[in-house]
Amino acid sequence: MGFTIAQKAKGLFKRLKKGDIIFVHEKGIHNFLGKIVQLNRWHHVMLYIGDGKVLEAVPVKGCIITPLKLDNRYHGVKIMRFNGILGVQRKQLINSAITTFLHKKFSGLQAFRTFFMRKFGLVSLLLLPTRFKRGSYVCNPDLVTCSNLIAMSYYKIGVRISDTVLPEYVMPKDYEHALGLETVAEVEEG
Repeated sequence: MGFTIAQKAKGLFKRLKKGDIIFVHEKGIHNFLGKIVQLNRWHHVMLYIGDGKVLEAVPVKGCIITPLKLDNRYHGVKIMRFNGILGVQRKQLINSAITTFLHKKFSGLQAFRTFFMRKFGLVSLLLLPTRFKRGSYVCNPDLVTCSNLIAMSYYKIGVRISDTVLPEYVMPKDYEHALGLETVAEVEEG
């Protein structure tokens, strides 16, 4: 018999830093829906804000702060970090993310829009090349999903998850290719 996520994840809490990005591969309906829309194996993304808590965007509840529970609801957990970010930037990131997104509604429409545009290769229609490249692009914080909450928060401190996709349309799989983002830990059942 293998180890559960809860057993394997015990040591991860000591390694977390504010601003870390936590990916989970959920069991149940989320796993099923992830396969239908062809996401990578990471279905949900959370921002670690310190003191054992995360900021996340979830359907029905919206953007909330919850205790981080790495338990048996998950097949796997992955933690990624931008190592080039200073402590001051991490604090700015967390404060901005909480101020901007806490209590915002989860946008099912934006989740659908992101899936549709990305699935059918319409990403180039999403880019505003001159504004985005100059850094004057302003994100729309009212179109919140789990993965774009984090992308928009990082964008506000000058860090882009993708050079080819606007922050509102970032999906969990985009984090795998972000420059400067490194895997700190990854655990899976078994």
